[in-house]
Amino acid sequence: MSKIKFKLVNCDFCGLSKLSKLYSAKDNYHKRNGLFSIVKCDKCGLVYTNPQPTKETMSFFYSDSAGYFKPVKTSGKDSWIYHALLREYYDYYPHEKSNKIAKTILFPYYLLTFKKMKSEGMPKFVNEGHLLDIGCSYGNFLSKMKKLGWQVKGIELNKKAAEWGRKNSGLNIINSDIDHLKTNEKFDVITMRMLLEHVYSPKKVLKKVKGLLKPNGTLIISIPNFDGFEARLYGKYAYTLQVPTHLTHFTPKTIRLYLKSSGFKDIKIYYQKVDRDLIVPLEYMNEDGKNESHLLNILSNKLIRKTFVKWFINILCILHKTSRMTIYASK
Repeated sequence: MSKIKFKLVNCDFCGLSKLSKLYSAKDNYHKRNGLFSIVKCDKCGLVYTNPQPTKETMSFFYSDSAGYFKPVKTSGKDSWIYHALLREYYDYYPHEKSNKIAKTILFPYYLLTFKKMKSEGMPKFVNEGHLLDIGCSYGNFLSKMKKLGWQVKGIELNKKAAEWGRKNSGLNIINSDIDHLKTNEKFDVITMRMLLEHVYSPKKVLKKVKGLLKPNGTLIISIPNFDGFEARLYGKYAYTLQVPTHLTHFTPKTIRLYLKSSGFKDIKIYYQKVDRDLIVPLEYMNEDGKNESHLLNILSNKLIRKTFVKWFINILCILHKTSRMTIYASK
C-alpha cells in the first residue's frame, strides 16, 4: 500500500472533540512502523486511538499471520464431569435426563468454576437456539458451540480465515463486516470475542447487534480492560493495547455506558485470567532497548508462572483489575 491515511475523529460515544492525550505507543503486536496516540474524552472518559487509520488503509495494519487468525487444535472429548456440569447447570444436552444426585455432588464444583465459565463466554443453552459469533475468525468457538447443539453462524472480515472455517469445519461463515450484514434472522445469543475494540463505531455496532437479537436475547462481549493492572503498569507497552488495530480502549465504566445507552439491561462483568498479558510487555520493553531480561526470565519460569504469577492474577481478578473482561447483557 503506497500511502497510509489517517483521520482525526470525535468521541464515538458522546461526540465531543475536546480530548486529552495520554501517550503515544508503537504497534508492538503487528510490528508496523509509526507512533499512535491514545486520547481520553474530557466529557465521558472514553479512551481511544486518535488519529485512526482510514477504513481503506486499515488492512495494512493487519497480518494474516496474526494469532487470532491461526487455527488451533482443540481438545478432544470433554470429561464426564464437564459434560454433567453443562447438563445440570447450563441446560445443555436436553435429550438427557437430569440427575439430582449428580447435580448435588457437582454443586461445589459449579460454584468454583462459575466465574471461569462466565469469563470464557459460555452461554446458557437454548433448545434449537441460534447463535451468531461476530468476528469468528476460523470458527473455533463456533465449532465448539455447534457440537454442543447450537445452530451457529459466523461473520468474519478476514477472507482466508472465513474460507478456512467453511472448508475445514463445515461452518456457515459470512465473509463480511457487521455493518454490511443483511439478514432477517434473529438470534438467541450473539457473541463478540475480542472484536468490539476493533470497530470504528461501537455505538453503531451495538445498535445493529441489538436489532439482531430475539426478545430477551443475550449479548456476550469479550474486550481488553484499559482499567486493568496491566494497562496501568505497562502503559504504552501493554499487550492488550495493540494500536492502531484496537481503536477503542474500554473500561468497565465506558462499556456499561455504551450498553445502557444502546438499550441493554442486566449487565454483568466477569474478569478473565490471562497470565501472558503480564509477561509479554516485558518482551516489548526489551525490543525497545529497555533491559527487562532478568525480570522476564523470572516470570517466564514455569514454576514461578504456575505459582506466583497465577496467584497474583487471581488476586487481580478478585479486585476486578485483570487485563480482559467478559460482559453479559440482555436485550
